[in-house]
Amino acid sequence: MKMKTTNTLYKAVAVVAVSHCLFSANAQTNSLYFMKWNPQQHQLNPAFHPEGKFYIGMPALSSLNFNVGNNNLVFTDVLQNVTVDDKKKTVLFIDKNAKDGSIDNFLDAMGNSTRIFYDHRINLIDFGFKVGKGFTTFNVTNRAMTNVLLPKAIPSLALKGIEEGESFKLDGNDLAVDLTAFTEIGLGYSRSINDKLDVGAKLKFLYGHGNVTTDFKDINITGNETVWKIEGKGDVKAAIPGIQIFENEKSQIDSVTFDEDIEPREFTKPQGFGMAVDLGATYKLMPQLTVSASVLDLGFIHWSKNLHKLNKKGDFIWDGIAFDINDDEDTDYGEKYQDMVDAMFDVDNSPAAYNTWLNTKFLLGGEYTFWNDRLGLGLLAKGQFYRGKLYGNGTASVNFRPWKQLSATVTYGLFDGEWNNLGAGLNLNAGPVNLFCAVDNIPFKYAKSDGALIPSNTESVQVSLGMNLYFGYMPKKERKKKAKEEEAPVLVEELKNDKPLAVVEDSVKTDLEVIIDTTKHIADNSTVNNGTGENANNSNQTVTPAKPKEISNSLKDLQKSAALNIKFLNYKNHLIAIDPSSYPILDKIADELIADPDVLVTVESHSSILNDTDFTYWMTEERANLVRGYFVEKGVDYSRITTVGMGADKPLVKGKSESANKANTRTILIFSK
Repeated sequence: MKMKTTNTLYKAVAVVAVSHCLFSANAQTNSLYFMKWNPQQHQLNPAFHPEGKFYIGMPALSSLNFNVGNNNLVFTDVLQNVTVDDKKKTVLFIDKNAKDGSIDNFLDAMGNSTRIFYDHRINLIDFGFKVGKGFTTFNVTNRAMTNVLLPKAIPSLALKGIEEGESFKLDGNDLAVDLTAFTEIGLGYSRSINDKLDVGAKLKFLYGHGNVTTDFKDINITGNETVWKIEGKGDVKAAIPGIQIFENEKSQIDSVTFDEDIEPREFTKPQGFGMAVDLGATYKLMPQLTVSASVLDLGFIHWSKNLHKLNKKGDFIWDGIAFDINDDEDTDYGEKYQDMVDAMFDVDNSPAAYNTWLNTKFLLGGEYTFWNDRLGLGLLAKGQFYRGKLYGNGTASVNFRPWKQLSATVTYGLFDGEWNNLGAGLNLNAGPVNLFCAVDNIPFKYAKSDGALIPSNTESVQVSLGMNLYFGYMPKKERKKKAKEEEAPVLVEELKNDKPLAVVEDSVKTDLEVIIDTTKHIADNSTVNNGTGENANNSNQTVTPAKPKEISNSLKDLQKSAALNIKFLNYKNHLIAIDPSSYPILDKIADELIADPDVLVTVESHSSILNDTDFTYWMTEERANLVRGYFVEKGVDYSRITTVGMGADKPLVKGKSESANKANTRTILIFSK
């Protein structure tokens, strides 16, 4: 059955609005950004990857996201609590019982224009797994994006009209409608470049289901109390199944038919295809400070099927509608306005394919952690461009991660400065089951209207929740240790007969004796390490003694002296520098390395045992890098130098006494050819 209607643009908008109930969109909460141990964190930055080896999302439950609101108005701008006949009532701002100035307050709150939005997102298929040093994710996600840009001039005309002698002007850039429904198929990959830098990207294939978009940027509307003039060009484009637009002999809109018997599966068929990409990175500036950035939904959809288009004709003059006081209640003035719209647009029977861009988002975050990463303070700035305008917000957060099994975050909106901008998130890992929920802009104030509770001071609300299965988690301490064992070159404590140097008890040997023993072994086995950072032997092989004649005697002597004399200065905020007293010995070694370009050097730094394991790794890496940088500045080729930060994995002396700390804190140079 087909139904005939005079409603044109409104009908098309309604059809896509219905399809939005079938499909979903990008609406991740800010509270999810710093929620570690959550496998869905990569949605906000593809460089984030789960700590485990594998996760799989429950179908249609792994991640549900909803976002609804606007950028200017709250309910108290629209609704008011008043007392009428000694009874409390909630009324609209245009009600006769509303407070004086309510209309002006409403228009002031709108600003020049107000963006109204509704998005939601459902992951149908979602899983990820570790591959080597990287992590791969795959998702099939139904999405939608809804935006309406409403200029203040329109409600101002409707509410206040135009007084005699006055005029108004409306810029088409402030009026827009964009409704898009699509499915995203995404393949992501992230990996750690080194201990400081992680990068990630996601390539997304977009399968478009429906779209309505307007282009009024070249239209200006001017008017006064007697006539309106609409100048410029504009159009309305749509890619929607089940709709036909008919024209009359003047090429104006005659009618629109919508097939009410159309099956829902028709809306799942493609009306267009597109591509998009997400990019992200994180960088550890300090052991406690990590910064991150991401760009999401950088892409477009090309619409090519079930196309419809309305073109605004040339300049249009409208002299209003005559209202007769004697008209009965059945007079349809809405149809008169509809006739005006029909006369303003021509039907394009052969519309060309067109492109629409996604709402690209930019995120920049930073977190400073305490208590071995169990507590963090975060800042997140989030921006989105729509129709040439930037819409942004920022949040500060306190992030609690006392255990892998339970973590939480509390956020506060920075840009609007109201208590209703508080948010919260909770992540639970109960065995392999992951459950999470995060809410931004939690409504704390409510007003009653006809018995219903309405959030009175909230512009928008974002909600994310989901359920996943999470496997293969390895504690961070074990993961770091394993990585060092896999990547570090041969340990200097290995003897030429493949017998490890016994770890002596505290104070059994003096610090000087321990270091001399170690450097003696290095000098006798200077070619055990091949200078490439790879181990030249393993536990099942016997190390063949190298010929020490290949390394000059002077370099051997400097090697022993370096183990005793390379020192560092530690400042506040974890800044590290080479002690100037070490410059003479480093200068002599640099001269020897320049004189013999065949010599390779490995800078291996060790630390005493500290409570913060991550910090010890970072500190020893920084020390080794400082020595390499010093040699490079003196003219030694960068490629000849390998650095290794061993942390406190190989102590020479047990215990945490001062003498043990001195013996264990050492930087050793290993020369080879």
